Amino acid sequence: MAKKKYSELNLSPLKSVQEELARMERDEDDDKVSEINMADLRIGISELSVQISKLSGMNISLQSKIVELMIKISDMVEQVTEMVELLKLTGEQDDSDVQKEDKSQETIINKLEEVVAELRKINEQVNTPP
Repeated sequence: MAKKKYSELNLSPLKSVQEELARMERDEDDDKVSEINMADLRIGISELSVQISKLSGMNISLQSKIVELMIKISDMVEQVTEMVELLKLTGEQDDSDVQKEDKSQETIINKLEEVVAELRKINEQVNTPP
């Protein structure tokens, strides 16, 4: 099974927002950016950071669940393989038992035919006049 590599989260948008915030703070002295926008930006960055942390945690949790699932699937495949082998062995055993039974029946029939032949000989000797 091919393993997929997981890449780390791309944080460049967050960094660009942080750089823009730093630029705005520098320009704040020039009264180009109002205090309200700066507060909104700080809140937005904080919320974005929280969301990225949650996403990272969920990604790690998902990866562990996928590993557990792969292990369980591997165990299931192993058990199914063992079951198929047991069924195969059982089928072979049944076939050999049937063959043995057929051979034993043939042996009994042959012995009975020999006994019947001997009884006929004895019967002929008794019924034949001397």
